[in-house]
Parts: sequence; structure tokens; C-alpha cells
Amino acid sequence: MKFRVTRDCDYVMGHLRYGHQEGIVEVESEEELRKLIENEDIYDYLDLIIDSYSVEDVCYGNNPVKYEVIK
Repeated sequence: MKFRVTRDCDYVMGHLRYGHQEGIVEVESEEELRKLIENEDIYDYLDLIIDSYSVEDVCYGNNPVKYEVIK
């Protein structure tokens, strides 16, 4: 199964006001995806998405990881 996974930022330091993490994760089941999220291994699959300005620091805080099934 493929899942689109995202996570919002609390803030991005630099010349931006918004950013988030996003990636496509291919696993055998939704349960396997949940384990990746619980163990915080999901972040190896996610990219920080911002526009072309420079970034000095980023904080994700307690924002949850969200996902949807890709058919």
C-alpha cells in the first residue's frame, strides 16, 4: 500500500511563514505505517517542503503525523 504522509511545522526560522513534511511511503499495511509513526522512523521518509527562501531553524512541536491512502 502507498500512503501520502504529512506533518505541519509550528514555525520555520528564516524568510518563511509556513512549512510541512511530506512524502510517499510504501508499506505492506496501515499497521506497518502506524508502527513507523509510533517509533518515529517515519521521518526518514519525509521531506521538508518550503519555498525557495533560506531556513535557519524549524520546529514541528507536537503536530501529529497525518496520512491518507494513495490508490
